[in-house]
Amino acid sequence: ACNSTVYRIVWRSVKHFLQFSANFFLIFLLKAFQLFHHFAVENFFLPDIVVFLACFHKGAAGASPLSIEGNLVGYIDRHCLPGKLIYGNFDPEGLLSTLPAIVTALLGIYAGEIVRSTRLGSGERKSLLLSGIGVVLVVIGLIWNTVFPINKMLWSSSFTCFVGGLSFLLFALFYYIVDVKGWKSWTLFFRVIGLNSITIYLAQQVVGFSHMNKFLFGGMSQWVGECAGEPAGAVVLRAGYVACCWFFLYFLYRKNIFLKV
Repeated sequence: ACNSTVYRIVWRSVKHFLQFSANFFLIFLLKAFQLFHHFAVENFFLPDIVVFLACFHKGAAGASPLSIEGNLVGYIDRHCLPGKLIYGNFDPEGLLSTLPAIVTALLGIYAGEIVRSTRLGSGERKSLLLSGIGVVLVVIGLIWNTVFPINKMLWSSSFTCFVGGLSFLLFALFYYIVDVKGWKSWTLFFRVIGLNSITIYLAQQVVGFSHMNKFLFGGMSQWVGECAGEPAGAVVLRAGYVACCWFFLYFLYRKNIFLKV
């Protein structure tokens, strides 16, 4: 009986692993088809039937592969996640677009590993390495943009490289200023947000910051809009929203309440 139980557990684990590997490989192939579709339709004008066979979806040849109607990401989501898409027929956080988003998270992990490493020597050297990686990623993203455009909604690979590079450069700058040089007196505003970033990300779904913002800053926003133009009023309203969120986090900061994973 014991051997039978162990066998079932092992077999279930192997089966789940094989299913995960197959799904990941399929998604990888679909991402490759998305690139092929871009080349086929935008650059080489292959017949519709060839594009259909290559990309597995109809109607894409009549629309831009970066449009809501023509992109493969939206097509897969509409068939695999019907009724679950945030915009009805498209979701920027769908199945295929999640893959490059995972790469963005991995870039952050890599940056953290560089900072934590004891083999890289001084903080100045780590800052230089982070900056170098950032420059390389930005250049790759800009070059790749000429072929596969930077597109946040699709979280394209060019967007991943470009934004990842900018993040590396900013991280290198602040790491050098704050941790290497020790200039920390001005960082309270950012510490309050950074120490509870997960909290504010989730809290916006349950706390009525928008209603609070309109109650506190709605009148000021309207007055500024009448005096300096509607865009200026919109800026005041956005700044008010940030202020509401920040003071909420500051209250938690003073109480030493931090949500961690």
